[in-house]
Amino acid sequence: MLLEKKIVEQIESVQERLKEQGRLPAQDRLKAYYDLFRSKFGPEVLRLLDGEDLLDLMHNHGNHESLVYWLEFKNDEEFQRIFGSISGGSAFKFKLYKGKDTGEWIAGNAPKNSRVIKVDEAIDIARKHRDQLILGCELL
Repeated sequence: MLLEKKIVEQIESVQERLKEQGRLPAQDRLKAYYDLFRSKFGPEVLRLLDGEDLLDLMHNHGNHESLVYWLEFKNDEEFQRIFGSISGGSAFKFKLYKGKDTGEWIAGNAPKNSRVIKVDEAIDIARKHRDQLILGCELL
């Protein structure tokens, strides 16, 4: 068993409590959410993308169909925020973002070490992030 018995029991207890409270969607609804997310951002999809298409899908907050938008803000009938959220703080958590006012790509993890970069460099960063996500999925 990968998890200790005590941890499994704690998870099952929380799951049961959420079910009783009506706060846990039915399995078919959860599967629909998983399938939708995978169809938009799964490894099979990310492997097929490159260039500005990849950059836009992964890092453009202005695109409400982008990965960063879904992770931070998406909460509607199509995909409810029941899996948690990474909202709050700044866009620096992504190490790359497109400036709202300027449309320029900005790299860095804090204002003091951020810099405007060209599209080619932003694409290289998006490729690295894509490759890390795909590897993470393979390891899991």
